[in-house]
Amino acid sequence: GGKEPGKPARMRLAHILLRYAGLVDDDRQARRPAPPGRTQHDAETELLALLETLQQGDPKTLGARFAAICREKSDCKSANNAPHADLGWVNPGQHGKEFDVASA
Repeated sequence: GGKEPGKPARMRLAHILLRYAGLVDDDRQARRPAPPGRTQHDAETELLALLETLQQGDPKTLGARFAAICREKSDCKSANNAPHADLGWVNPGQHGKEFDVASA
């Protein structure tokens, strides 16, 4: 990782995706459909609860705990990536501006 002279910094990205009922886009990266009845509000509430759980633990184990929760909860195929349950090393712009802003 890190920044090589003359090249943009790469970063390792991991995220938890919770799909919800009513999404109309076809997400090719989804590993499973949304549970029936899960609303956007439900997904956001669950994500906030997961964040609180992660913040309460030992910072030294955050990566491992995040990966475990991701493998269990995330609806994204990246949760199946071993050993980190992440998107791997990415370059700025590779996944769009939204990822760049969220990972900064």
